[in-house]
Amino acid sequence: MRRGAKTERFASPRYAAGRSGRQPRITDEGEFSAQEVPFLSSGFHADTRHLKCPRRDSADTTVFGADCRTQAPIQAQTRSAGGKGALRSAGGDAHEAIRLRRFGSITARAAPVGFCEGDFSERCVSVKTKGVFRCSRCGHESPKWVGKCPGCDAWNTLVQSVPQENNKEAKSPRRLSELSSGTNERIVTHMEEFNRVLGGGIVRDSVTILTAKPGAGKSTLLLQVAADAAAQGYRVLYASAEESDSQIKGRADRILGNRQAGNIWVLADTAMENVLDVVRKTDPDLVVIDSIQTFALEAYNSRPGSPIQTMECANELVRLAKGGERPRAVIMVGQMTKEDEIAGLRALEHLVDTVLILTGESGEELREAWCSKNRFGSTGEMGFFSMTEEGMRSLDNPSEFFMTGRTRAGEVCGSALTVIKEGTRPIIVEIESLVSNSFTPYPARIGECLRRDQLNTLVSILEQRGGIDLYNKNVVIKTTGGLLFREQAVNLATIMSIVSSVKNIAIPPECVFIADVGLTGELKKVPALEGRIRELDRMGFERVYVARDSIKPSLKFDRVEVFPRNTLREVIAEVFGA
Repeated sequence: MRRGAKTERFASPRYAAGRSGRQPRITDEGEFSAQEVPFLSSGFHADTRHLKCPRRDSADTTVFGADCRTQAPIQAQTRSAGGKGALRSAGGDAHEAIRLRRFGSITARAAPVGFCEGDFSERCVSVKTKGVFRCSRCGHESPKWVGKCPGCDAWNTLVQSVPQENNKEAKSPRRLSELSSGTNERIVTHMEEFNRVLGGGIVRDSVTILTAKPGAGKSTLLLQVAADAAAQGYRVLYASAEESDSQIKGRADRILGNRQAGNIWVLADTAMENVLDVVRKTDPDLVVIDSIQTFALEAYNSRPGSPIQTMECANELVRLAKGGERPRAVIMVGQMTKEDEIAGLRALEHLVDTVLILTGESGEELREAWCSKNRFGSTGEMGFFSMTEEGMRSLDNPSEFFMTGRTRAGEVCGSALTVIKEGTRPIIVEIESLVSNSFTPYPARIGECLRRDQLNTLVSILEQRGGIDLYNKNVVIKTTGGLLFREQAVNLATIMSIVSSVKNIAIPPECVFIADVGLTGELKKVPALEGRIRELDRMGFERVYVARDSIKPSLKFDRVEVFPRNTLREVIAEVFGA
């Protein structure tokens, strides 16, 4: 059918009536009235039903292909309506009214038919969507919204995100042998524990995210890090969307006192564009963002903290750190959810170089810092801090914090010493036990430093292999400083502290126990035993009980004496004399 014929038929009253048999009413101006829309719709649909149309649930999709007809005149007639109730006989506004009636409210970009001119045999099919749906937990992407994420099986976690156009120039590959390795220059602070966790300090072109529960001291720690960097001559920008300028100044006066350097710039704003502008003006060496979930980019129509805003703001900071003319370190605070995970997409953890986690309750003094990801160091190191009124204090010798300095005159029952390994560093800790009579059928088993299953296992071993009845006793275990144990080397010391509480006999303060205990009552060796014993020798202890064959007999120490034993009963009999 010729294009002209199609247009003439569409414009004629006979065509507008369609198959209804009813002639439309034509006004004096030659226009169709609004009452004739149903008949126009029926006739137009009958003649265009063979053409390709998009699905109703994908209104933002534009389809081009070899099967589409060349309907250039109809394309030219698709225009906005001239006014209410006015359908011109030329076909344009009638087409628009019919399109809205047939396909609903469709955006201007998506016509009901892919009208194009030219030879479609030379064109390829192009389906372009406006965005994808990304899971806020695992980062899985889906072209459409689904209730259950296919990646992590979580419900209602898919959020729409808008892909960013790539306007960067393509780079050419280079040979690996021609590249120069980075120097990994670091900003070393005055807090040794912070430097230890990061592997020696903050790498100049790295992106680090620090996450913790509310009240753990994230902002306090980073303000001290910023002050230490500024004291060494580095330029620092501290951008916060959670506090005002006066609040940041008040906290700096309380924590830093007269140690406030003049090369620290403070910005209290929620717009990431303003942060980027200030970075270009001040050219800092270290940028602190508090927090990434409270900043937003105006280019994205979503609230701060949404997955798309968090990811795009983080992308801008990564480009800021690694894409500039000189290296620039970025540390951003990340909020934590009730599941103890970083708020936002899991892809945020893959984007940064280091994920630093700070643990500790708001009412307690101890704070622990460790890395779940570190591209420039080990992930096994742990740093210890003490939260005081003057801010975070680095515990350079944590054994003094986790151990009570007692002499024989101050011996108490229910206390035993052991050595744990946090990263590459041995730490001496004290375990305290309290055993009391129970007046209920189910005695309490409370272990603040152990898992409940681990404590029940040790109590069962002590009853069966140690010959001590605890079926009617409440057992409570805790540590000095509130440290949580993550290894089995503390099992022997835990059992010995329980025995000391039951027998009401104090363990000599110079005795230490380092061994695991099996279900058969045998002592098991633990890793890195030599380093643990050398730490005891350095601290001046005299006796240590270990598993037999766990250390070479040829090893000699200055002060400490090693006592290898086979079973739990041997250790109990030797220490308590029974």
